[in-house]
Amino acid sequence: MYKMKPQRYMHALELKEQKTQGNRQVKRIPRKKKTAKSFIMQIRLLIFCYFLAVFIFPATVQNIWGNLFLNRWHNSAVKFEACDYINPAGQTLTKNTFLGSVQTPPKIDDTLMDNMYDAGHMYMLENNLRAVAGNYHNIKPHIFVWDYTSGKSAKINSDQTVATASIIKVPILFELFRRIDKGLVKLDDKMLMSQELVTGGSGHLQYQQANQYLTIDKLAQLMIQDSDNTATNMLLSKIGGVDSLNRGARLWGVDKTSMGNWLPDLTGSNVTTAEQMGKILYNLDNPELLSLRSRSKIVDIMSNVKNVYLIQAGIGRDAQFIHKTGNIGKMIGDVGIVEMPNGRKYIVVIMVERPHNYHAAKDFIIEASRTIYNYMAVNS
Repeated sequence: MYKMKPQRYMHALELKEQKTQGNRQVKRIPRKKKTAKSFIMQIRLLIFCYFLAVFIFPATVQNIWGNLFLNRWHNSAVKFEACDYINPAGQTLTKNTFLGSVQTPPKIDDTLMDNMYDAGHMYMLENNLRAVAGNYHNIKPHIFVWDYTSGKSAKINSDQTVATASIIKVPILFELFRRIDKGLVKLDDKMLMSQELVTGGSGHLQYQQANQYLTIDKLAQLMIQDSDNTATNMLLSKIGGVDSLNRGARLWGVDKTSMGNWLPDLTGSNVTTAEQMGKILYNLDNPELLSLRSRSKIVDIMSNVKNVYLIQAGIGRDAQFIHKTGNIGKMIGDVGIVEMPNGRKYIVVIMVERPHNYHAAKDFIIEASRTIYNYMAVNS
């Protein structure tokens, strides 16, 4: 058998080893030389990190630490209830808290609006209305009726607050004409319909081109007769906004009537009571509140509301009716003054809390209105 010489054998092994090592060698990637552009980018990054570390980060930490921890620790003895801060406009003029209680403004004894003469209750009418409500499930009626002839009233949940929906437009209309009486506003003044005041919900102004001018007179008609929310927001801005109306309501003596939001108020933060809305309507005849010209204009505007499918559907055809309706998912209502053909006149407020868009609440308002009208026709 042929044998390889040791020298040749070792030489072959060395060649094989060198070949293996050559295959294992990794190719080195040459480093790129730093350019001026990359150097500038690094400088910018360093500057950004410097400002972040020196200014932004400390300020953020201070605010978070101070608000969440330090202030809470320093003021741990001060207690408050969250319910005091829900819709504070209807309860207070300030959110300041002292020794656990929210500071409230002093009560105003000499208010601008007169109270209705109270000659007692119409108990039979109240019982009839409760019987009607018993046929409708899952609704809560807020009813106030006041008779000009006798001074008697019918009340069902009338002192409890309820969402107003578009019925809040009645006090807005009153405040607008009070400012007209003072010479602060004129009916022929024009307002620009700016985009920020355009809103959804009821009314057709939202579909028209923004940045057009409309008169105060036209906006007042659209607000009440078409229940236009955009027209309402424009007039609300003209009288000073939500806070201004809330201050006015306190001066009038209707402290449970307040606005918490611009329209559309789908959540129901704008509230009133049936009695206080009746009081506002009663003071339409108050010469200390409104001039004769303003009162006549308000009657003219409220006589032509296009929604005639609530209280008006339950009264006689020959009766005169001025009113304003309101409708959101949780509440539907109608408020106004009815003058019967025989000259008898009464204030009627029907506002119904309901499951979301519960259609039967509308039928209840019509039936309740018919019950009230028939009672007034035969009872003196």
